[in-house]
Amino acid sequence: MHHEVLRVDSNGRSERVRDEEQPWQEELVMALVRRGYTLSEAILIAATACMRCRCVLAYELGLDYGYAYGSPEYEATDSDCELCQSKG
Repeated sequence: MHHEVLRVDSNGRSERVRDEEQPWQEELVMALVRRGYTLSEAILIAATACMRCRCVLAYELGLDYGYAYGSPEYEATDSDCELCQSKG
């Protein structure tokens, strides 16, 4: 199944965020749900987070992959999104 994830602003304009076979990692979504997010919130976070933020989230949620915020791997990853821009 092919998915296209769009972000729609308050004016109704849309911007393509991801265009993939599956725009989120299921194990990351389930870890976010176990942490207290609703399923909808978890899917939205996992689908719109860049690779760097997905790795930080995975690390912080205790999954078997990822890296810490501010680590050398974090700094070397060339991606960004609204989530990591809000941290910096």
